[in-house]
Amino acid sequence: MAYTFNNQYSVADTAQIDAFGRTRTSETTSLLALNHVYSLQDDLETTSIVGAGASVNSDGSSGVLLQVQFGGDHVIRQSRCAAPYQPGKSQIFEASFYGMTLNSNVIKRVGAFDSDTTGDFSTGLDGFFLESDGVNHSFNIYSGGNRVVQETANNWLTSDYNYADIDWAQSQLMMVDYQWLGVGRVRFYMVIDGIPRLFYEYTHANNFSGVYMLRPNKPIRYEIRVSGISEGGELGQICSQISTEGSLNDLYKTASILQTDTDVLARNTTWGVVGFRLAAGYSGVKAYIKNFSLVQLSGEEYLIKIVRNPSLTSPPTWERIVDTPIEYAIPTTNNNVRVAGDEIRSYLADSSFSGSGAVELGDSAYSAGFTIEGVAEEFWLCILPVGRAGARFAAAMNVEFYD
Repeated sequence: MAYTFNNQYSVADTAQIDAFGRTRTSETTSLLALNHVYSLQDDLETTSIVGAGASVNSDGSSGVLLQVQFGGDHVIRQSRCAAPYQPGKSQIFEASFYGMTLNSNVIKRVGAFDSDTTGDFSTGLDGFFLESDGVNHSFNIYSGGNRVVQETANNWLTSDYNYADIDWAQSQLMMVDYQWLGVGRVRFYMVIDGIPRLFYEYTHANNFSGVYMLRPNKPIRYEIRVSGISEGGELGQICSQISTEGSLNDLYKTASILQTDTDVLARNTTWGVVGFRLAAGYSGVKAYIKNFSLVQLSGEEYLIKIVRNPSLTSPPTWERIVDTPIEYAIPTTNNNVRVAGDEIRSYLADSSFSGSGAVELGDSAYSAGFTIEGVAEEFWLCILPVGRAGARFAAAMNVEFYD
């Protein structure tokens, strides 16, 4: 007896393939992730609260409750860093939340987007987000403050699932995959019964001029604001992430900072020796210390620290490295740390040590970023001499960045 089998393999244009049409697999590379199991994660997120707004992390909630009450109130929570994008690779955004109900004159947004760094942070929107505006739910895409898309729920696809059956008061999970290249497509899903349900697909190429968002490197952002007379509202922030659906190749660029000789550094005091940060306007760049080198010139024991956002006794002078988004500071006089920041690496060294130290922060949750107000975060190579006298060093810091 003979059998004929049809061995043809095909995958429909569904969530089974990524935004570039490749068969989707589980080998994603995480670029940015936020969760709130234990805290507000203020080391990874920046918050703006106006009026009677509140941002609360309660025990057992594994989330943050954003609350507003009166006209003009807002609460915005945004990741300090953005997720780097590499051309030709599908990017995927996922976010969980609750309380996306319609409240009169209350705007709620969840997505990968940012805004201007002044005022109430409602202008200059760039990126995509799910919105509840008190009247409708909609999926939105903005480019440099101009709305490219606002697709209200009554126009969402319903062949896979009827959006009217979504209970927005309950916990929900949204998913967006997108090819940027400036002009690619964007697909918006809600994950229901464990299955991504496609509700809207936007195709930019061959239909519109320009780009659908100015910058592909985006932070994660949750916000709620009152736009008029209202009884207020709430939005629950749970967990979110951005991944690339493929490996993140080392297409980084580099910058190097050199301190040829410090002044004598008094012992038992932490001194800022070399610092770096991103220049204003480069919030989409991922940058971090790759490694450092030290040459000891005095023969004293000391402690090396990599510190984020320390407060120094004197404001340092920042200079731009040509053709890069990197700014650096090298104090011309002793500049000790007045208020310690986040000590993210420490190294012990004896009087005989001179050499290199690998920091390797590439996969760390910590990289250079900004507050919502556009204030750049600083990373410093610091030295704490612990010998009998002072200490002198030459130091070099090497920075990698994706732009």
